[in-house]
Amino acid sequence: MWSSVRPERVEGYWVADRVEESKRGTAYGAYHFSIGVAALPASLLMGVLWKTMGVEWAFSFGAAMALIAALLAVILMGDPKSR
Repeated sequence: MWSSVRPERVEGYWVADRVEESKRGTAYGAYHFSIGVAALPASLLMGVLWKTMGVEWAFSFGAAMALIAALLAVILMGDPKSR
């Protein structure tokens, strides 16, 4: 049925791997704060695009942003074997 590994867990492991154990709570808080801060303007922009330009433009814009984010992640994170 569903995989036992949800995306939130994978992201949590990623955050935990990058900070020392004594600062993990702060790191999780900062991570979730940044997700929340980014979600509001993203949702507002999606709503504006949907209302003014239509569903096709709104979802095309979202897909383009996801592609850019994926490319930036690959570029900025680099090769995991080199770490």
